[in-house]
Amino acid sequence: MIAVASLACRDDGVDRATTPGIYMDSYLFWDTNEDILRLFCSGETYRNEQVYCEHPELWSLQVNGWTRDAVLRDLPLKRKLAAYDPVTRSLLLFFPENGDTWLWDGTRWDRKAGNAFSQHQHDYYIIFNSTSARIELLCFSLEKKWYYDGNEWLEDLSYHVPRDLWIYSNIVYDHLSERIYGIGTVANIVSPYSGGRFLWAITKENAKALAPFSSDSMYGGSPYYIVRDDGRDAVLIISEKNDKFLITEVSDDQLNIVESENAPLARYDGCFAYHHNLKSIIMYGGSGNKNESFFSELLKGDKWFETWSIEYVEEKNCYVWSAMN
Repeated sequence: MIAVASLACRDDGVDRATTPGIYMDSYLFWDTNEDILRLFCSGETYRNEQVYCEHPELWSLQVNGWTRDAVLRDLPLKRKLAAYDPVTRSLLLFFPENGDTWLWDGTRWDRKAGNAFSQHQHDYYIIFNSTSARIELLCFSLEKKWYYDGNEWLEDLSYHVPRDLWIYSNIVYDHLSERIYGIGTVANIVSPYSGGRFLWAITKENAKALAPFSSDSMYGGSPYYIVRDDGRDAVLIISEKNDKFLITEVSDDQLNIVESENAPLARYDGCFAYHHNLKSIIMYGGSGNKNESFFSELLKGDKWFETWSIEYVEEKNCYVWSAMN
């Protein structure tokens, strides 16, 4: 038996029962509990001036399309940072406003007490560090880094966090170079990089600007997303150039533009994650604001697909995908 899910994208039609509504704090991740792609929707998403996703929700990408697994009414509607730990197989949410930490183990949520270090609501960034096998939190204005030990946040004193680095993208850890990558600028100090947005490589010792990312640079500008492609075993920067998405592969200090086919229009409020069964990068997004549409894309190698399907082949006990461009 083969079950097929046709995922038509870049479409203004919305079916509330089968279309997740996402906004800024949403998070797409590979759940190692069930080997499935999940989407955490942050809540308070609006569409056509109506509340589209009032409470946080958890969705999964099944063979028959998106499935809403849970409405999380107990979670507060506040800004949150999300990271998945594939070792403990848990999703962690950090709330900068009060320092609360929530953990989801696949079946239930566990709320932890707030931490005193939560002072700056808009200057926290979160990653899963695959080298140390733990979730880590950075705050550039405080020049501090913490890691979660399973019960509380502990400060990592071995790490030098650069001062006054403002990041405008998500950040990603790369285990090959042991670097954290993010796009941002230096603020409040005299620097040749002040005022411009660059790709930064952050290590334990320092931060290094690698290349400019702006509308007039060869690497493109905002919106930008950073994702680790486990198929390529590389970090990819996905940015806007001439209204389309541009892909740049990062290897240490080297940046290489990837010539891709059928690049879609660059869109804000997207989430990217690597789908381990399909061996592809999946993007889902759309703010849900008036006159906006929800969309998804699949990036397989150097080619984008706007319409595709997932099939589960029982005889082979595996998932396969089909392009319908």
